[in-house]
Amino acid sequence: MITVHGIPDRIQIGPIWYTIEVVPELTGTGSDGESVWLEGTVRTYRQRIKIEERTGRGVKPIIVIHEAVHAILAQAGIDEHHENVVSALGFGIVSLIQDNPDLVSMIQAASDDDA
Repeated sequence: MITVHGIPDRIQIGPIWYTIEVVPELTGTGSDGESVWLEGTVRTYRQRIKIEERTGRGVKPIIVIHEAVHAILAQAGIDEHHENVVSALGFGIVSLIQDNPDLVSMIQAASDDDA
């Protein structure tokens, strides 16, 4: 189901369902110990993705995919990875989906065939 923010309220990554929450303020701790503003986080052990409410409408899908990539890597046992790689994949996957609706249709049709 799509929420008021235009984001699904949950997504499935492998066998695991993740709840997506849009929160008014999302902060974390930077490498220097200072508080930093975050656009998104994923907690695989809680099966939860949080997205910062102030994040722009066009950026929210990228953040959801970015956090999903973190979850995919965690499920694969890849706990250490470069944030810039995850960011590149987030932007790249969203662009690939947006720019190639026939590809998305092909993937969905293949999934329907397997059911």
